[in-house]
Amino acid sequence: MRLLRALGALVALTALLVGVPAALFAWGDLGALAPSRWGTLWSGAATAGTVIAVVTLVGWACWVLLMVSTVAEVVATLSGDRVRWRVPLTGWVQPIVAGLLAAVVAGLPGVASMERFGEHEPMTPPSIAVPSSVAESDVAAAPGSIRSSDAEPSLSSSRSVHVVADGEELWTIAEHRYGDGQRWQQIAEANGLTLDSPILPGMRLVLPGDPQAQAVTGPGAPPQSAPDRVVVRAGDSLWTIAEEHLGDPERWPEIADLNRTLIIDPDEIEVGWTIVLPHTEEKDPPSPAPIPEDSEQDPRQAEPTGTPAHPSATSTPTTMASPDATGAGQPPSGNTAAPATSPAPPPTQVGPPSARPQSETDDAPLFTREPLRLLAGGLTAALAAAVSAGLAVRHRIQSDQRDLGRRPVPAGESSRRLEAVWAAQADEATEPSGITGTTVIVGETLDEQQPVTLDLTGVAVVRGPEALTRDLLGAVCTCLASAEWSATTEVVVVGRGLAWTTALDSPMLRYAPEAAVELRAAAERAHHRRVAADELDADLAEVVVFADLLEADERDLLIEVFEDAPGMAAVVIDNPGRTPWTRHGCVIRVDDEATARVGEGAPFVPCLVGAPARRALIDLHASATSTETTRAPWWADDPPPGVSTIHNPPDILEEASMTAVDAHRDRPTLLLLGPIQLVGTRGTRPSRAVKACEEYCGWLLENPGQSSQKMAQSLMVAEATRRSNMSRLRVWLGADERGQQFLPEAYTGRIQLHPAVSSDWDELQLLIQAGVNRTPSQALVQALQLVRGEPLADAAPGLWHWAEQWRRDMIATLRDIALVLAQRSFDSDDLDAARWALKRGLACAPTDELLLSMMIRVEHRLGNRGEAERLVMLVTRLARTRGYDLRVDTVMLIQEVMEGRIRARKA
Repeated sequence: MRLLRALGALVALTALLVGVPAALFAWGDLGALAPSRWGTLWSGAATAGTVIAVVTLVGWACWVLLMVSTVAEVVATLSGDRVRWRVPLTGWVQPIVAGLLAAVVAGLPGVASMERFGEHEPMTPPSIAVPSSVAESDVAAAPGSIRSSDAEPSLSSSRSVHVVADGEELWTIAEHRYGDGQRWQQIAEANGLTLDSPILPGMRLVLPGDPQAQAVTGPGAPPQSAPDRVVVRAGDSLWTIAEEHLGDPERWPEIADLNRTLIIDPDEIEVGWTIVLPHTEEKDPPSPAPIPEDSEQDPRQAEPTGTPAHPSATSTPTTMASPDATGAGQPPSGNTAAPATSPAPPPTQVGPPSARPQSETDDAPLFTREPLRLLAGGLTAALAAAVSAGLAVRHRIQSDQRDLGRRPVPAGESSRRLEAVWAAQADEATEPSGITGTTVIVGETLDEQQPVTLDLTGVAVVRGPEALTRDLLGAVCTCLASAEWSATTEVVVVGRGLAWTTALDSPMLRYAPEAAVELRAAAERAHHRRVAADELDADLAEVVVFADLLEADERDLLIEVFEDAPGMAAVVIDNPGRTPWTRHGCVIRVDDEATARVGEGAPFVPCLVGAPARRALIDLHASATSTETTRAPWWADDPPPGVSTIHNPPDILEEASMTAVDAHRDRPTLLLLGPIQLVGTRGTRPSRAVKACEEYCGWLLENPGQSSQKMAQSLMVAEATRRSNMSRLRVWLGADERGQQFLPEAYTGRIQLHPAVSSDWDELQLLIQAGVNRTPSQALVQALQLVRGEPLADAAPGLWHWAEQWRRDMIATLRDIALVLAQRSFDSDDLDAARWALKRGLACAPTDELLLSMMIRVEHRLGNRGEAERLVMLVTRLARTRGYDLRVDTVMLIQEVMEGRIRARKA
């Protein structure tokens, strides 16, 4: 098949390069464009010959662009994509040529023998997280791995670290870095990868013999770290990328120079490009005692999975024992260096951030906190819980005020993935104790991973590398803007470095660009607080966060303002190269990404809001608070004029209970519209991991035909855990009458349930496939009869986080169905049917404004004044406590119910 595709591509390319000029020579004619005929052209007396001449000229111009694009692609292919240039005006043709050439090359001998990984059970070993400080020899000598020198004698001593981008595989990385995708096995061997290792964006891979890396010279020279990479997003420019990732927009020429084989015009970069960033040198880095390169691993980058063969009693282990191996792995023990006289333990395998093994009776969290934090962009569990709770409230308010048939625009996929990780962390979080309005979460302990909090009073100084201190201040601001206990604390953010925090949508957070101006204003506020100290409300505190380094006179004024101002606190950054502060409340010292201390206290893992988390926070809050909507996929376009909506008095069967389950089904059906339950199976129910199997079934229904790698990434489970639960689910589902399994083996590498397996959500979608507003009322009744409560009502902690957007769509669809049916029934004076529909809708969306308003109308028409007034009080209380305005029609309805008339308004 590959050979046929290659031959077809070769024929097509030949036809374009040879056939086009042959046709132009045979049938083209440029005579009408000769200089002697220009007068005729300008006079407007165009003839058929003129049209042919113009077409011929355009044809030759297109052929020239085609030829130039072909030459450029051939050069790029022969050089392994290391030499590539983009020809102006060829954006429409160069991708076509690239695709044809790729098909031709794929059919060449030696290339065709390598099957791409998506055609069978994925062969691509997933990438792992490897700290840049781990030497290549340490990795290659890991148990179960192969030394790169043994696998490939021609490798040079150079090596680098590659940050895995979204959608990358080892094949594509090898193609980009080595010019040969078949060298993916060298990367796998150098990193001790196995087929069970998950591949996740953001992880780091050691690349042995990387021709794009600088060689390591000299005995004992440290390995060279690869530059970071960034994927170009919509709206990006080299200026904004340099500002965001390097801290200085004026450094954009460095990026352009480093990517000169990709970037021809610095003003034109395309979405999706992966751009290499130059090394960022930290200003005034901290100078702790030197640490041996193999004495510590960064828990934000990797979780070791091996154990030393002969641990030394006097040396600090380089890795912690894997939970898979011992069941009681402990995190690294800070930054203690091993004594020089201690024998170094044998090198250990560096593995992926693996999930803890699922116990025989455990259905819930499949990842330990440490791997989750590796994926969470630096947020600790307690801060992730605060952020998740705040986003949930915003999404609920947005949903409750949504117009009929409209759907809020969701956040981007990468942001939703981080949101799912934060929600999983939240399930494992421990709530801080002894909190006040100015309590902030600054990290978590190394041992028990409990939240480390700080009560801000006076002046708190954060010392360390500028980038890390600013990321910690970002965590402080995020906590103050998101945590429920800080709802009455006013936060002032000063300096451009934290301007992004205004996107957190907190009414108590204000941005001030200039430190000098804000210091003067703070001095005045502090004076008023001192004068009225006896009358101040203790809950109305104020925290001012300074993102930029202050000058000496500004530091003196800051201490004078905040040192004894009641209810006021300031947080500032500093670095070790400056004169120490003489008076302050406390000092938070950030040593590196894995270690920080408050004063001389015990070390802890700092909470750092880095660039990925910042982007996700901005995107998620913008999405959750936006009023922008699109037509919902369950809503049809308005019917044409003269076409009436089909409505007959619906036949509603009274059930004994809304939560009753119809277990008598002849095929496997996953019930999602209420408590989750898998019914109609033909096999044996597993004795353990039942909830996890139900989640797997739901994921497969929503994501048919996906790979096992994609499934493990989305569910955040290790491959071994996924396989075990898939086997349990396969046995539970059983087979049909012909012996075909409801969950077939994935021999093609793509997992697909039997077509007979479905869910109550699938049944509902079939009922409303014409659109909710075009569906007959009896079908809407049948859809609402499927409701047994809020969708995914009993989702276990740690599960179903990938389905949050799915769950929101279910709730929104059911609300629209209930509202349409209630409005039709109300207009037909069938108030019992309207009340029934609204009760079903309120079971899914109990605080929805439109549903409650419609229920008020029904009860008011029925003469149930007491119930109508109770609902009015509920609607107004929700608006006050959540801080939003009621709709105009809701206000008019309340006036009519409570006062007997609508208040007069000017036209």
